[in-house]
Amino acid sequence: MFKELLTKSITGFFFGLGVSIAVISAVMITDNYKHKYKSWFGAEAIHFENKPVPGLVISSYKQRKDTENFTVVGLVKNTAESPFKDIFVKIEIYDGEFILGTCSGSVSGGQYLNKDETGHFSIDCRDMKTSENNYPFRISISYAIGLK
Repeated sequence: MFKELLTKSITGFFFGLGVSIAVISAVMITDNYKHKYKSWFGAEAIHFENKPVPGLVISSYKQRKDTENFTVVGLVKNTAESPFKDIFVKIEIYDGEFILGTCSGSVSGGQYLNKDETGHFSIDCRDMKTSENNYPFRISISYAIGLK
């Protein structure tokens, strides 16, 4: 009787483990590909990486002087008809023609940044102290996913 109970318990455990792995795998695959194929899981997605993103505008930004690390804060506005998600802003810090450092941060706001909505960002370059840095920087949107 004890042997049967142990056998059933072990079988049940491994069955549950197998079902759990299958469900988690299906959720991960669906999440990774749900915006790639319009006919499968919803809207078609356009990926923008290190190139201009039509409709997304960095409406304002400034370097904070009251923080320990080199920090830039600002706003990104969506002027396009389509929503965007996973928006990242990048700053490049220069000394003449040489790049001293690159930092990036994500735009917060909701899951999606819809038409005429604004999201904020804060980029903290932990390797560069504010007191040591009076160098110029360039700011750009480095990554975004637009939905059609």
